[in-house]
Amino acid sequence: MSKMAKRLMALGFALVLALALPLFAFAAEAADDQNEALQNYVNERQIPDGSFLYDTSIEVLASADILYDNTTVVVMGEVVGDRIAADVGSNSSWITLYSLHKKVNETYNPSSIQVYVSNTLADTIDTYGRYNAHGTHVQVNGTFHLACVDHDGISDIHADSLQVVQAGAKVNDPLILSEFFPGIIAVALGLLLMLVYRRMKERAR
Repeated sequence: MSKMAKRLMALGFALVLALALPLFAFAAEAADDQNEALQNYVNERQIPDGSFLYDTSIEVLASADILYDNTTVVVMGEVVGDRIAADVGSNSSWITLYSLHKKVNETYNPSSIQVYVSNTLADTIDTYGRYNAHGTHVQVNGTFHLACVDHDGISDIHADSLQVVQAGAKVNDPLILSEFFPGIIAVALGLLLMLVYRRMKERAR
């Protein structure tokens, strides 16, 4: 083979490589784009599985809509009332949580939610809020049901975890006699008026 032929073959091979390399690069880039598109594909018909975690409040859940149903929520509240056994021989109990809002103009209208919790978690609660007691403040993580099919359609939370945020405490209200004075004066005036009325009635006979 002559030198001229070898040069022509080398030139032709170089031209083929020059044309082929961009084609290979383009094909590889197209494959990468396709893989990325498949990874980012969103199935619009997929049903929500409730796996999102909502850090919310009892006030919000008290007026919640269907969007919160069967979602995992985190709420904080004061345990009040009494612990009620869910069923005879059951390992679960019911507790009531009040929202943690301070008094405004001496009024307090807390929102509440029922929580279905295991006895093991409920045992960590030391005080239930009532007269002369501040209930334990807890953080509950669980599934919110707008109308629970297992519990007569009530709105509740099935707790997965319960953590004590602040221990409860007993409250000793001091006896302040001055607060009874208006009532004592009102009773005394009532008795006096009753005597005056009876005396006037006797004179009218």
